[in-house]
Amino acid sequence: MNWKKMLVAVVTVFIILIPFSVKATLPDPSPAASLPWKREVVQGDIGSISNLSVEFIGESQISILVYTIPGSERIYYAYNEIIPGTGNCGLNDSWFCGDYNTYTRDVDHSLSNIAAFANPFETNQLLLRLTYLHESNFLMRVNGFYDDDLGIDFSGYAPIIDLNIFGDTLIGVPSQLQEPQQLSITTYGDGMYKLVYRYFSGVVNPSCGMGKDYFQCDVIDSSMAAIGPPSLAISPIEEVVGIAYTKAGSLYYAHPVGIDEGNCGPADSWRCAFIHTSGPDTFVVDGVDLEIQNTMQVAFLENKMNTSEIVLNLAKFVGKGYGNCGEFNDWWCEEIESLGEDTRDYAFSLEIDPLEYPVIAYSYLENPLKLGLAYPTDRTGVSPGNCDNSSWFCQEIAGSSGILPSSYGELTTFALSTVGLGFISYLQRIPSTMRTDLMISYQEFTTYMPLITH
Repeated sequence: MNWKKMLVAVVTVFIILIPFSVKATLPDPSPAASLPWKREVVQGDIGSISNLSVEFIGESQISILVYTIPGSERIYYAYNEIIPGTGNCGLNDSWFCGDYNTYTRDVDHSLSNIAAFANPFETNQLLLRLTYLHESNFLMRVNGFYDDDLGIDFSGYAPIIDLNIFGDTLIGVPSQLQEPQQLSITTYGDGMYKLVYRYFSGVVNPSCGMGKDYFQCDVIDSSMAAIGPPSLAISPIEEVVGIAYTKAGSLYYAHPVGIDEGNCGPADSWRCAFIHTSGPDTFVVDGVDLEIQNTMQVAFLENKMNTSEIVLNLAKFVGKGYGNCGEFNDWWCEEIESLGEDTRDYAFSLEIDPLEYPVIAYSYLENPLKLGLAYPTDRTGVSPGNCDNSSWFCQEIAGSSGILPSSYGELTTFALSTVGLGFISYLQRIPSTMRTDLMISYQEFTTYMPLITH
């Protein structure tokens, strides 16, 4: 997951107008790609959790993870202490674990979504944002601000969308960004699925069902065919907003109209076009991950029904006529690795490193579940790779074997620091003891201050 602060922009920009060739000159290999990974338990025997998120915050790049516990009215968090041994959890008390009340009574936490952001106005201040579905069918928002010492400074909550005006059922979880609180959801009601985008308009309007509200809620796409939960992203430079989602088993990308003719959104002000289409023996699994830096990249899973397996894929925008997929041959689609049988739910998380290389953390089935990392071989400068696609390198991050092996990789969530260091949080299940641990795997430049860059 990647968190960005951007104003809404519906402008024509270079990354949509100018084709990008996959044959273009590639950057140098990433120094972080060859660094080893370490693994440790942050909280042992944690039981059931949900909505796990990770992020780096502040100039010191402090690593933090955030999650909820079903039935609890609190957000739980853990962050890496700058001074080792001063925490209350993790290896050698190198982490601090805490929680705060979120006013989330009567909540189905399976429909929640958490984002952890660095506050753009304060160097090491943390902004936690939880969006959840209230029993009144309102989408609610909880904001929590933490001061420089990551102690609670302020928290509050408010309704943001009345789902009843779009559909009485929320599909999956919301996809949300940092200020100014942009968000996308999928709803279902009266036989129609709707893809909804909420953003700050500056004009009082009732479109979100909140009465006098300065936020606008637009229906971007609607269909009687199933639409999956969206992935919303905005480029940090050109301010391009985009939404990736599935519809009728195909992968779609929606963006405000540039040179393309609009075909969706209010007054056809958006373009909704397919990236990867379904077929008689294949479909895209609901739940995709979009990231935008200098260009758009989408990680997704494809169900190969003829072989009963799930395959990890990546699509990258390359410009009209330069690709091998997409409505205008404007995307380059690659199958990366088979994850295993299609009876399992696999977790994956896409990040783009500082040199623009895609890096994907994912779970895969190899007796039992394991945690892996995939990235192009150009990121290391060594080829061929060892994935099913030899242009990619697949690295085992956590796994075990034997008579009573542990399972790794459930709830996989992933972040990269500003210099490309990786930080993954996930669950480890130990069947022999019925134990579940909250785990992290990470890289470091030094041996005495984990996850802190200098």
